[in-house]
Amino acid sequence: MFFTNCYEVRWLWGLITFLGLLAAGTVLDLGGGDIKLITSLILFGDIEFSLIDYLGISMAVALLHILIDYARKGCVSGNIALAPTICVPMLFSLAAG
Repeated sequence: MFFTNCYEVRWLWGLITFLGLLAAGTVLDLGGGDIKLITSLILFGDIEFSLIDYLGISMAVALLHILIDYARKGCVSGNIALAPTICVPMLFSLAAG
């Protein structure tokens, strides 16, 4: 690990996450920005929640996004923006910490 300004940088987890998402991105149609965002949060993020809580908040944000999309357009599109779904739990974690 590497420490910078009292924060640790998780290089091994970042590399594993990046390579795993890069491989899964071809199957799941993840955008390059989503992969970079998740990797940077793994590298530099200091989350205060458990993984279950993080995924629960992510699912709630994704569901809210889908419901708003359905209310506006009357149908659900095949693509949703993942950046809010990825970032909102991290923002809640920073506010809680």
